[in-house]
Amino acid sequence: MNPDLVVARLDNDIAKDIDRMAAMNQGASRILASLISNRSHLAKRLPTRDAIQNRINYVERKAAGNADDMKAVMHLLSTTFKDNVLYFAANKDEFIIVLSSVQCIQLANSNGRNWIGIDGCHHKKTRRKTVLIPVITSDDRGRCAPLAFLLASGHETSKVVRVLCEQLKTEVDKLPENAHNKWQTQCVMMDKSNAIFKGVTKAWPWANDRIRLCQFHAIQV
Repeated sequence: MNPDLVVARLDNDIAKDIDRMAAMNQGASRILASLISNRSHLAKRLPTRDAIQNRINYVERKAAGNADDMKAVMHLLSTTFKDNVLYFAANKDEFIIVLSSVQCIQLANSNGRNWIGIDGCHHKKTRRKTVLIPVITSDDRGRCAPLAFLLASGHETSKVVRVLCEQLKTEVDKLPENAHNKWQTQCVMMDKSNAIFKGVTKAWPWANDRIRLCQFHAIQV
């Protein structure tokens, strides 16, 4: 039997207790004894020792996978994307990364004043529930062009989108020509995501009445 199927059937509170004790390197027998003695679980159907062991294995695999992901992220930031990092924060297996470039910031300052798009389609679609959100606009030929990318794990989407928007505006406002002309965009196009909406409007309060729903995403739904 697939261990993840057993994991899915566990009571949520029991699963949290198992995860907590597994992180403390406690074995299945000791965890089961602890669950039996926990008065808050008296009315619940407790898992078997094998089910607890399956959950422990799941927690260990997840921790190992998160560690591998963090190693891969750190390698990319120190090599391929070392000149493109606008923002980086990490704590264990949680991280927030905002990537852009000088050319993208210049484009945001010009065409981005007309409109930008924030695509949340890739929100938590990966195996590790990583958030990948691009910010786009159009180039001088009317083609889609990237402005920045957000990559994050272990955080609420609204929080990381706020960080993304704040960092983008901060970088554009640093340009010499913007000393007396702070950056604002006339239109923010996005899908119907409450989390992205909250993040955008918290970072850019002036954008509250400039949100536009993407036609493609509306038809797709």
